[in-house]
Amino acid sequence: MSPWYRSSLTRRDTAAIELAIALARQHFIALDTLARQQNVPTGHLLDALEVQLPESLDDGS
Repeated sequence: MSPWYRSSLTRRDTAAIELAIALARQHFIALDTLARQQNVPTGHLLDALEVQLPESLDDGS
């Protein structure tokens, strides 16, 4: 028996879902590479982005 989420995904646009997953993986790889180059933990960059994004949306920049 297939897990519930697998049957739910087959009814949706699986190509779009697979594309979103592939793009997310590429973004995380790029973020990890940047973190290594800056010699900081990847989590610190993610934390900074989580704080900056809403602020930039609020001020319109």
